[in-house]
Amino acid sequence: MKTFILLLAFGFAVCTQKITQSGKELIKEIFQHSSEVINVDGLTSKIVGGSNADIRDYPWQVSLQLRSSGSWYHICGGSIINNKWVVTAAHCVDGSSTNNLRIAAGTTQLSDTSRTVRTLSRVIMHPSYSGSAAGYPNDIALLELSQSLSFGFYWIEMLPFRMGRLSGSGSSPNTLQDVEMTVISNSECTTRWASVSGATINSGHICIHETGKSACSGDSGGPMTCYSGNTPYLAGATSWGISTCSGSFPSVYARLTSFRSWISTYVSI
Repeated sequence: MKTFILLLAFGFAVCTQKITQSGKELIKEIFQHSSEVINVDGLTSKIVGGSNADIRDYPWQVSLQLRSSGSWYHICGGSIINNKWVVTAAHCVDGSSTNNLRIAAGTTQLSDTSRTVRTLSRVIMHPSYSGSAAGYPNDIALLELSQSLSFGFYWIEMLPFRMGRLSGSGSSPNTLQDVEMTVISNSECTTRWASVSGATINSGHICIHETGKSACSGDSGGPMTCYSGNTPYLAGATSWGISTCSGSFPSVYARLTSFRSWISTYVSI
């Protein structure tokens, strides 16, 4: 089984074998060194094993952006699940407010000024998300847009509870990227992460792995999609991985079928 992740990376490297939530690290970098971090109007490309993609192939993909010192910075990806809601990772919005967050949609390149921008009216983190527990459980959040998206945008349906055959997506550099990777079982994922402290896999996770390919900085919250025939379904949201983005360990996603009931209390899916 294969999965595509869309990659958007700013690329700072930490050379120790530890797990990381790249969106959280990127936010920290922006607040500490915003004058040295490239904003959304001047991005450079650094991804791991991906290729250029077109937003027309992944119209549900958005960029989640943070305002700091008067500039906007891409921090994470997200997926449109209806005309007023986006799903992303909880660690991308933890500690932030609607006042300093927005999403940009409908563009292959983040520097494209024709992108559609929406501010947020509500940020809802999963109540059991923990950024300090092993494996970062329940890393999922919902973003309510302050203004609906038009029907020119295509949102993605959630994966049904019992559907299989995975394929996928995640977030991008200036130009949207995608990469094909293999879905592995949670037991295999646990084995591959056994040597790294804190890398706990639970039933709310879904893992993908391909040597030399990885989600990385800026990819958090972005979509992992699957296909039934030609119909795409949202299966995961990028959560965490190895800090070096080496591709030697699996990339770990929030398994959205595990959170479907929680999501449906806010969003009609």
